[in-house]
Amino acid sequence: MTDVTPPYHADFVITDEPFESPHSPDVVNFPLFVLGVAPIFNLPGIRRLVLDRDTLAKIFRGCTSEPQCLPGSITRWNDTAIKATNPSSIHPLLDAAGEITVVVESGDSQSTAAMRRALSAFEPDFRTQVGYGRTGSWPGTSHAHAIGAHGVIRYVGHATPKPLVVR
Repeated sequence: MTDVTPPYHADFVITDEPFESPHSPDVVNFPLFVLGVAPIFNLPGIRRLVLDRDTLAKIFRGCTSEPQCLPGSITRWNDTAIKATNPSSIHPLLDAAGEITVVVESGDSQSTAAMRRALSAFEPDFRTQVGYGRTGSWPGTSHAHAIGAHGVIRYVGHATPKPLVVR
């Protein structure tokens, strides 16, 4: 049964977003399942890449258009923050890799929401610039957009997934 008129009443619901209600302090959220979201990369010659959380968020901010840009976005593979967490043996490959192409889902999705929540927690400017939630809009970025998670994977390529270690 659905209650669609205020004051709303429901004894049990399933939602895909955590919530708090100041009007219902007795409402309890508990997860039924956990959604795993994994950043992947595809750089020729590099089999393993290590990034800290702040660097990952700054890559996904990828700001290129004013006035929405906040300083500190990372748009090139040879950025000092990326080099700092990786062995010097791959620095020449990072130098040659050029600009970072970030591919995101173009529509609203739970994986987009999960990624945005994490990136917002990692770096405050991410939430300010890009936002928090499931929308397919990525303001201030030049990200490539693909339809669904499978579209993102097709865009990145059918390469064997490589481990991206996030500290």
